[in-house]
Amino acid sequence: MGWELRKGRWYLYRNLRVNGNPKKEYLAAQGGIGSVMALELATRQDRLRESRDRARKAAARERTAIDGVLAAAGGANESIKIVAEGDPGCPWLSQSSSGGMENGTRSEQSQRNVCWS
Repeated sequence: MGWELRKGRWYLYRNLRVNGNPKKEYLAAQGGIGSVMALELATRQDRLRESRDRARKAAARERTAIDGVLAAAGGANESIKIVAEGDPGCPWLSQSSSGGMENGTRSEQSQRNVCWS
């Protein structure tokens, strides 16, 4: 939307696209209804811009929250992996070492011991 000076007079036009082609739509001449219309359109554009800004900020907050959840899940997955696969530095969690194995089973004491760094 904008004012254009044509033959010494100001006119209010709105720019838009029709079938991909730019077009100008005449809205009003300066004075009276033209000034009121320009003010109303400017107010609506400001509201629309503010609404888009709020939506953009809300989406950014949501992405940040999701990133936090994913980071926490990644840490939890690493802990689960260590427990499931065993920690090479921990004889009680390592499946490759005997880790207190007696007769093919772990002793009760070794089952209670857990290695965490």
